[in-house]
Amino acid sequence: MTNESKKENIELILGDYKKAIRKLSWPIVVSLLISVSYNFIDCMWVAKLGSNELAAMGLILPLYFVFVAFGSGLATGVNSLIARYIGARNFKNASNSAVHGIFLTIIASILLAIVMNLSLPYILALMHAGSATTAALEYGNIIFNGAFVLFYSNVGIAILRSEGDVKRGMYLMTATTILNIILDPIFIFNFNMGIGGAAWATIITETINCIVLIYWIISKRTHTLMFHLETLNITQILQKRFYLLQYQIHQKIY
Repeated sequence: MTNESKKENIELILGDYKKAIRKLSWPIVVSLLISVSYNFIDCMWVAKLGSNELAAMGLILPLYFVFVAFGSGLATGVNSLIARYIGARNFKNASNSAVHGIFLTIIASILLAIVMNLSLPYILALMHAGSATTAALEYGNIIFNGAFVLFYSNVGIAILRSEGDVKRGMYLMTATTILNIILDPIFIFNFNMGIGGAAWATIITETINCIVLIYWIISKRTHTLMFHLETLNITQILQKRFYLLQYQIHQKIY
C-alpha cells in the first residue's frame, strides 16, 4: 500500500461520515457473507462422507459460532477503540490499543482452546451426540485448537478496518475462501482424512490469512499504525478488557 493510499484511508474516516459509510459498508458486508460460506462449503463436502459426519458438523457448528462470537466481540471492541483514537487524532494511543488487542487475542484464544478441549466431550454428551460423537470430537478438537488463527483473522481485519482499509480484508477473505474450496475435497477424499480433512482445510486457510494480516499490520509500508512491544502494560490490558466487556454487554442489551 502506498503512502497516498494510507493517507486517503485516514482522511476518509476523518472526513464526511456519509461518504465514509458508503465506502466502508459494502466491503464489510461482502466479507461477512464470504466468512459464512466457509461452513456451508465444509458441510457440502462432509455430507458425502455419511450421515454421522454430517450430524457431527451439525453438532459442532453451533459451538463454533459461539466460539467465533468471542473473537468477533473482541475484534469489534478493538476496532471501536482504535477508531475512536484515530478520530481524536491520537495515533500513539491507537497504535497502543492495537498492540494490546493482539495480546488479548493471544490470551483469549489459549484460554478458550483449553476450555473447549476439556469440555467438548461433556457438551456432546449433553447434546446426545450418540454415534456422531467420534466424528464430532475429531472435527471439533482440530477447529478449537486453531482458536488463535480464527480469532486473529477477525481482529487483524478489524485493525485494518479501523483505519478505513476495508478492501484488502475483503480481497484476502475471498482468496482464502476460494483456497478452502480447493483444499476441502483434497484433504477429505484424496488424503483420506475424512471429516478431519475439512477441519484442517479451514485451519490451514485461516493460518495463511493470519500470516498475510500479520505482515500487513507490522509492515510500515502497508500500515499506518506503529507497533512496539514495549508499550504493553498489564494494567492497560485489564482496563481495555473491561472496556471490551462493557461494549459487548451494551450491544447485547440494546
